[in-house]
Amino acid sequence: MDREGTEIQYKTGGPCHLAYLTLFLLFIFWVVLSPAFAEEEIRGHESGAEDGHAILRDKWGIEIVRLKITAAGHILDLRYRVLDPAKAFPVFDIKIKPVLIDELSGRDLSIYTAPRIGGMRQKARQPEAGRMYFILFGNPGGLVKEGGKVTLRIEDVKVEHIPVEINAEKVPREGSPPR
Repeated sequence: MDREGTEIQYKTGGPCHLAYLTLFLLFIFWVVLSPAFAEEEIRGHESGAEDGHAILRDKWGIEIVRLKITAAGHILDLRYRVLDPAKAFPVFDIKIKPVLIDELSGRDLSIYTAPRIGGMRQKARQPEAGRMYFILFGNPGGLVKEGGKVTLRIEDVKVEHIPVEINAEKVPREGSPPR
């Protein structure tokens, strides 16, 4: 710092000052832009799941409506709607075996098979557009929990991050005592 009269003049600190200024600007850009990148990453994951849904619609002509736990936690009830009966027809073939994959453990869950009845999936000779159908998957030991996520695999098509619905009857309302 040099003084000339009453004015104070600052000299630049040379390369060290420039390095600190660069780091400061990089930090500011990081703080400002990191939320945008985080949102883009989240959107990317959602679009990945959406891609699976789009492929399911395009290849198999169905869309997933919901997935719920039933039978005291031992069965997962997958409901789907037929959009294109011609494309959906193979889904009803017993040779094609859809599988749910628990995203936490990575375990495959197959179609629930009841003694004397066989695989618990709805069969149709002629699927109808707009109609809902079901497939029941076994959930041994209550592996998949409400609020969890699973992946549906039908042949080479995977639909990831399918949420398991939370039973509204079990959730206590504000002001009401828990059951």
